Amino acid sequence: MLLCLPPILLLVALMPQGRGFVIEVSDPTDTQPDLVQLAQSLNLTTCVEHLKAAGIDKTVNHEGPFTIFCPINDAFDRQADYPGSAGMKEKMLQHIGKGKVTSNMFENELTLKSLLPGRKIRVNVYTAGPFSTETVNGQAVLESDHLARNGVIHILYSVMDSVYPRPGTVVGELYQCCTGTTQLLSFVHLSGLYEVMDQTEPITLLAPSDAAWAKLGSAFLNHLDKNIPLLRQVLLSHVLQGTWYTVGLSRGDTIKTLAGSKVSVTKDKNGTVSYSGAVTSLADVAAGNGAIHIIEEVLLPKQIFKRP
Repeated sequence: MLLCLPPILLLVALMPQGRGFVIEVSDPTDTQPDLVQLAQSLNLTTCVEHLKAAGIDKTVNHEGPFTIFCPINDAFDRQADYPGSAGMKEKMLQHIGKGKVTSNMFENELTLKSLLPGRKIRVNVYTAGPFSTETVNGQAVLESDHLARNGVIHILYSVMDSVYPRPGTVVGELYQCCTGTTQLLSFVHLSGLYEVMDQTEPITLLAPSDAAWAKLGSAFLNHLDKNIPLLRQVLLSHVLQGTWYTVGLSRGDTIKTLAGSKVSVTKDKNGTVSYSGAVTSLADVAAGNGAIHIIEEVLLPKQIFKRP
Protein backbone atom coordinates (compact mmCIF):
# COMPACT_ATOMS: atom_id res chain seq x y z
CA MET A 1 0.00 0.00 0.00
CA LEU A 2 1.40 3.37 -1.02
CA LEU A 3 1.15 5.99 1.76
CA CYS A 4 0.99 9.62 0.58
CA LEU A 5 2.08 12.28 3.05
CA PRO A 6 1.35 16.01 2.66
CA PRO A 7 4.31 18.15 1.58
CA ILE A 8 5.45 19.31 5.04
CA LEU A 9 8.77 19.04 6.78
CA LEU A 10 8.73 16.15 9.26
CA LEU A 11 11.22 15.22 11.96
CA VAL A 12 11.69 11.45 11.99
CA ALA A 13 13.25 9.43 14.80
CA LEU A 14 13.88 5.67 15.02
CA MET A 15 12.95 4.51 18.54
CA PRO A 16 13.98 0.99 19.65
CA GLN A 17 11.12 -1.23 20.77
CA GLY A 18 11.64 -4.91 21.41
CA ARG A 19 13.54 -6.42 18.48
CA GLY A 20 12.55 -3.73 16.02
CA PHE A 21 12.11 0.02 15.71
CA VAL A 22 9.14 2.35 15.82
CA ILE A 23 9.17 5.46 13.63
CA GLU A 24 8.09 8.60 15.54
CA VAL A 25 7.17 11.65 13.50
CA SER A 26 6.90 15.13 15.01
CA ASP A 27 5.92 18.49 13.60
CA PRO A 28 8.79 21.03 13.85
CA THR A 29 6.31 23.79 14.72
CA ASP A 30 5.94 22.07 18.10
CA THR A 31 9.47 23.23 18.91
CA GLN A 32 8.92 26.83 17.82
CA PRO A 33 8.20 29.49 20.46
CA ASP A 34 4.90 31.31 20.79
CA LEU A 35 4.75 34.85 19.46
CA VAL A 36 5.32 36.56 22.82
CA GLN A 37 8.21 34.24 23.67
CA LEU A 38 9.73 34.94 20.26
CA ALA A 39 9.40 38.71 20.73
CA GLN A 40 11.17 38.41 24.10
CA SER A 41 14.00 36.42 22.53
CA LEU A 42 14.37 39.08 19.83
CA ASN A 43 14.79 41.71 22.59
CA LEU A 44 11.54 43.42 21.65
CA THR A 45 10.88 43.83 25.35
CA THR A 46 9.04 47.16 25.24
CA CYS A 47 6.68 45.84 22.60
CA VAL A 48 5.97 42.84 24.82
CA GLU A 49 5.40 45.10 27.84
CA HIS A 50 2.77 47.06 25.91
CA LEU A 51 1.12 43.87 24.66
CA LYS A 52 0.84 42.68 28.26
CA ALA A 53 -0.35 46.07 29.53
CA ALA A 54 -3.07 46.03 26.87
CA GLY A 55 -4.11 42.54 27.99
CA ILE A 56 -3.69 40.99 24.56
CA ASP A 57 -0.55 38.92 25.12
CA LYS A 58 -2.54 35.77 25.99
CA THR A 59 -4.64 36.13 22.83
CA VAL A 60 -1.61 36.35 20.53
CA ASN A 61 0.14 33.55 22.40
CA HIS A 62 -2.63 30.97 22.36
CA GLU A 63 -4.73 31.81 19.31
CA GLY A 64 -3.84 32.73 15.77
CA PRO A 65 -2.20 32.60 13.42
CA PHE A 66 -1.22 36.27 13.69
CA THR A 67 1.26 38.62 12.07
CA ILE A 68 2.79 41.00 14.61
CA PHE A 69 4.57 44.16 13.52
CA CYS A 70 6.70 44.83 16.59
CA PRO A 71 8.57 48.16 16.88
CA ILE A 72 12.10 48.19 18.29
CA ASN A 73 12.46 49.30 21.91
CA ASP A 74 13.54 52.91 21.40
CA ALA A 75 10.65 53.49 18.97
CA PHE A 76 8.40 53.92 22.00
CA ASP A 77 10.62 56.77 23.25
CA ARG A 78 10.21 58.78 20.03
CA GLN A 79 6.52 58.40 19.31
CA ALA A 80 5.03 61.00 16.99
CA ASP A 81 2.34 63.36 18.25
CA TYR A 82 -0.98 62.91 16.49
CA PRO A 83 -3.58 65.11 18.23
CA GLY A 84 -6.68 63.19 19.22
CA SER A 85 -5.15 59.78 18.56
CA ALA A 86 -6.27 56.66 20.42
CA GLY A 87 -4.61 55.10 23.46
CA MET A 88 -1.78 52.59 23.54
CA LYS A 89 -4.08 49.56 23.74
CA GLU A 90 -5.73 50.50 20.45
CA LYS A 91 -2.34 51.20 18.91
CA MET A 92 -1.02 47.78 19.92
CA LEU A 93 -4.10 46.08 18.48
CA GLN A 94 -3.33 47.89 15.22
CA HIS A 95 0.11 46.25 15.19
CA ILE A 96 -1.39 42.75 15.01
CA GLY A 97 -2.71 41.36 11.75
CA LYS A 98 -5.04 38.41 11.35
CA GLY A 99 -3.41 35.48 9.59
CA LYS A 100 0.21 34.68 8.85
CA VAL A 101 1.73 37.03 6.26
CA THR A 102 5.41 36.49 5.45
CA SER A 103 7.57 38.87 3.45
CA ASN A 104 7.30 36.83 0.25
CA MET A 105 3.62 37.83 0.29
CA PHE A 106 4.40 41.56 0.59
CA GLU A 107 3.35 43.66 -2.38
CA ASN A 108 2.52 47.32 -2.81
CA GLU A 109 -0.90 48.21 -1.35
CA LEU A 110 -1.40 44.81 0.27
CA THR A 111 -3.86 45.12 3.18
CA LEU A 112 -4.71 42.78 6.02
CA LYS A 113 -7.23 43.10 8.82
CA SER A 114 -5.87 44.12 12.21
CA LEU A 115 -7.19 43.11 15.63
CA LEU A 116 -8.47 46.67 16.03
CA PRO A 117 -12.07 46.47 14.77
CA GLY A 118 -12.69 48.06 11.40
CA ARG A 119 -9.01 48.77 10.70
CA LYS A 120 -6.59 47.62 8.05
CA ILE A 121 -2.83 47.34 8.02
CA ARG A 122 -1.41 48.52 4.71
CA VAL A 123 1.89 47.30 3.28
CA ASN A 124 3.67 49.49 0.74
CA VAL A 125 6.75 48.64 -1.28
CA TYR A 126 8.57 51.67 -2.66
CA THR A 127 11.39 51.29 -5.20
CA ALA A 128 14.12 53.75 -6.06
CA GLY A 129 16.53 52.34 -8.61
CA PRO A 130 17.91 49.04 -7.28
CA PHE A 131 16.66 49.74 -3.75
CA SER A 132 13.28 49.07 -2.20
CA THR A 133 11.70 50.12 1.08
CA GLU A 134 8.88 48.23 2.73
CA THR A 135 6.54 50.09 5.06
CA VAL A 136 3.58 49.13 7.21
CA ASN A 137 1.14 52.02 7.73
CA GLY A 138 4.06 54.25 6.86
CA GLN A 139 6.62 52.73 9.25
CA ALA A 140 9.77 51.14 7.84
CA VAL A 141 10.25 47.38 8.14
CA LEU A 142 13.72 46.58 9.52
CA GLU A 143 13.57 42.78 9.69
CA SER A 144 11.12 40.20 8.42
CA ASP A 145 10.00 36.62 8.90
CA HIS A 146 10.78 35.70 12.49
CA LEU A 147 8.64 32.59 12.67
CA ALA A 148 6.68 31.44 15.71
CA ARG A 149 4.45 28.45 16.35
CA ASN A 150 1.33 30.52 15.72
CA GLY A 151 2.48 33.25 13.37
CA VAL A 152 5.28 35.57 12.35
CA ILE A 153 6.94 38.76 13.61
CA HIS A 154 8.22 41.62 11.46
CA ILE A 155 10.27 44.33 13.18
CA LEU A 156 9.45 48.01 12.64
CA TYR A 157 11.63 51.07 13.13
CA SER A 158 8.77 53.17 14.54
CA VAL A 159 5.39 52.81 16.22
CA MET A 160 2.18 53.10 14.20
CA ASP A 161 1.05 56.20 16.09
CA SER A 162 -1.60 57.43 13.67
CA VAL A 163 -4.52 55.47 15.12
CA TYR A 164 -7.79 57.23 15.90
CA PRO A 165 -10.82 56.19 18.00
CA ARG A 166 -12.98 55.59 14.92
CA PRO A 167 -11.98 54.18 11.52
CA GLY A 168 -12.12 56.68 8.67
CA THR A 169 -11.09 57.38 5.10
CA VAL A 170 -8.88 60.25 3.94
CA VAL A 171 -11.86 62.61 4.30
CA GLY A 172 -13.62 60.91 7.19
CA GLU A 173 -10.46 60.90 9.31
CA LEU A 174 -10.01 64.67 8.93
CA TYR A 175 -12.70 65.22 11.55
CA GLN A 176 -10.55 63.36 14.10
CA CYS A 177 -6.97 64.11 13.15
CA CYS A 178 -7.00 67.60 11.81
CA THR A 179 -9.34 70.17 13.31
CA GLY A 180 -7.82 72.97 11.23
CA THR A 181 -9.20 71.66 7.91
CA THR A 182 -12.79 72.95 8.07
CA GLN A 183 -12.45 74.99 4.86
CA LEU A 184 -11.22 71.94 2.95
CA LEU A 185 -14.10 69.79 4.22
CA SER A 186 -16.58 72.53 3.32
CA PHE A 187 -15.21 72.68 -0.23
CA VAL A 188 -15.18 68.87 -0.56
CA HIS A 189 -18.87 68.70 0.34
CA LEU A 190 -19.74 71.69 -1.88
CA SER A 191 -17.93 70.18 -4.89
CA GLY A 192 -19.69 66.82 -4.59
CA LEU A 193 -16.33 65.05 -4.28
CA TYR A 194 -16.81 63.65 -0.78
CA GLU A 195 -17.94 60.23 -2.03
CA VAL A 196 -15.13 60.13 -4.61
CA MET A 197 -12.48 60.70 -1.95
CA ASP A 198 -14.29 58.46 0.50
CA GLN A 199 -14.59 55.46 -1.82
CA THR A 200 -11.54 55.65 -4.11
CA GLU A 201 -8.61 53.47 -3.05
CA PRO A 202 -5.71 53.83 -2.70
CA ILE A 203 -5.18 57.59 -2.61
CA THR A 204 -3.18 60.16 -0.68
CA LEU A 205 -4.82 63.45 0.29
CA LEU A 206 -2.66 66.55 0.52
CA ALA A 207 -4.96 68.52 2.82
CA PRO A 208 -4.42 72.30 2.91
CA SER A 209 -4.91 73.76 6.36
CA ASP A 210 -7.37 76.60 7.00
CA ALA A 211 -4.38 78.95 7.15
CA ALA A 212 -3.30 77.80 3.69
CA TRP A 213 -6.71 78.62 2.19
CA ALA A 214 -6.74 82.00 3.94
CA LYS A 215 -3.56 82.97 2.07
CA LEU A 216 -5.56 82.96 -1.17
CA GLY A 217 -7.80 85.79 0.01
CA SER A 218 -11.56 85.95 0.43
CA ALA A 219 -12.19 87.08 -3.16
CA PHE A 220 -10.62 83.94 -4.62
CA LEU A 221 -12.35 81.70 -2.11
CA ASN A 222 -15.68 83.25 -3.04
CA HIS A 223 -14.84 82.63 -6.70
CA LEU A 224 -14.26 78.94 -5.92
CA ASP A 225 -17.60 78.85 -4.11
CA LYS A 226 -19.36 79.89 -7.29
CA ASN A 227 -17.27 78.02 -9.85
CA ILE A 228 -17.76 74.32 -9.03
CA PRO A 229 -15.82 72.93 -12.05
CA LEU A 230 -12.82 75.04 -11.03
CA LEU A 231 -13.21 74.01 -7.39
CA ARG A 232 -13.26 70.33 -8.35
CA GLN A 233 -10.12 70.76 -10.43
CA VAL A 234 -8.30 72.45 -7.54
CA LEU A 235 -9.38 69.80 -5.04
CA LEU A 236 -8.47 66.85 -7.28
CA SER A 237 -5.02 68.41 -7.70
CA HIS A 238 -4.51 67.55 -4.02
CA VAL A 239 -5.35 63.85 -4.40
CA LEU A 240 -2.42 61.61 -5.33
CA GLN A 241 -2.81 58.23 -6.96
CA GLY A 242 -1.61 55.55 -4.56
CA THR A 243 -0.57 55.59 -0.91
CA TRP A 244 2.50 57.74 -0.31
CA TYR A 245 4.23 57.86 3.06
CA THR A 246 7.27 60.00 3.90
CA VAL A 247 9.61 57.00 4.27
CA GLY A 248 8.88 55.92 0.71
CA LEU A 249 9.43 59.31 -0.90
CA SER A 250 12.66 60.53 -2.48
CA ARG A 251 13.74 63.99 -3.54
CA GLY A 252 12.79 64.50 -7.17
CA ASP A 253 9.83 62.11 -7.21
CA THR A 254 6.84 63.21 -9.27
CA ILE A 255 3.40 61.82 -8.51
CA LYS A 256 0.27 62.04 -10.62
CA THR A 257 -2.93 63.48 -9.15
CA LEU A 258 -6.55 62.62 -9.89
CA ALA A 259 -6.75 65.92 -11.78
CA GLY A 260 -4.09 64.70 -14.20
CA SER A 261 -1.46 67.15 -12.97
CA LYS A 262 1.80 66.13 -11.32
CA VAL A 263 3.20 67.00 -7.90
CA SER A 264 6.95 67.20 -7.33
CA VAL A 265 8.55 66.04 -4.08
CA THR A 266 11.40 67.64 -2.15
CA LYS A 267 12.87 66.76 1.25
CA ASP A 268 14.91 69.02 3.52
CA LYS A 269 17.82 67.87 5.68
CA ASN A 270 15.42 67.01 8.51
CA GLY A 271 13.30 64.80 6.26
CA THR A 272 10.36 67.20 6.06
CA VAL A 273 8.57 66.76 2.75
CA SER A 274 7.22 69.49 0.48
CA TYR A 275 4.83 68.86 -2.38
CA SER A 276 5.38 71.32 -5.23
CA GLY A 277 6.63 73.78 -2.59
CA ALA A 278 3.85 73.18 -0.05
CA VAL A 279 5.44 72.15 3.27
CA THR A 280 3.83 69.43 5.38
CA SER A 281 2.89 70.40 8.93
CA LEU A 282 1.48 66.97 9.84
CA ALA A 283 2.59 63.93 7.86
CA ASP A 284 1.68 60.28 7.51
CA VAL A 285 -1.83 60.12 8.90
CA ALA A 286 -2.99 56.59 8.09
CA ALA A 287 -6.52 56.26 6.72
CA GLY A 288 -8.68 53.37 5.59
CA ASN A 289 -8.15 54.08 1.89
CA GLY A 290 -4.70 55.65 1.95
CA ALA A 291 -2.87 58.44 3.75
CA ILE A 292 -3.18 62.14 4.62
CA HIS A 293 -0.58 64.91 4.80
CA ILE A 294 -1.51 68.39 6.03
CA ILE A 295 0.15 71.08 3.90
CA GLU A 296 0.51 74.83 4.40
CA GLU A 297 -0.08 76.01 0.83
CA VAL A 298 -2.89 75.37 -1.65
CA LEU A 299 -1.72 73.70 -4.85
CA LEU A 300 -3.17 75.57 -7.82
CA PRO A 301 -2.78 73.69 -11.12
CA LYS A 302 -1.08 75.79 -13.79
CA GLN A 303 -3.84 75.21 -16.33
CA ILE A 304 -6.33 77.27 -14.33
CA PHE A 305 -4.29 80.39 -15.14
CA LYS A 306 -4.34 79.76 -18.89
CA ARG A 307 -6.64 81.96 -20.90
CA PRO A 308 -9.33 80.14 -22.89
